[in-house]
Amino acid sequence: MGRNSPSSRMEIEQIASEIRKFYRLIPLEDRELIEDLISRAKEMAYLGSVTNLDPYFLFLLSVIISIKKEKQFL
Repeated sequence: MGRNSPSSRMEIEQIASEIRKFYRLIPLEDRELIEDLISRAKEMAYLGSVTNLDPYFLFLLSVIISIKKEKQFL
């Protein structure tokens, strides 16, 4: 049987794809920052498979957690 809904990783990738559509409006130096945020969200995408969180909320929460953890170790 197939899946009825996309995996959390697929949903995060879809959000990343939507964000990348705005690249022409974003200064070049900011694109690297956006890719870093997308990467951080992908690292924690597995959390979506055990929760029922909205994918956009999961994306933002993952980025916030990752940044917060990084700041603690600096």
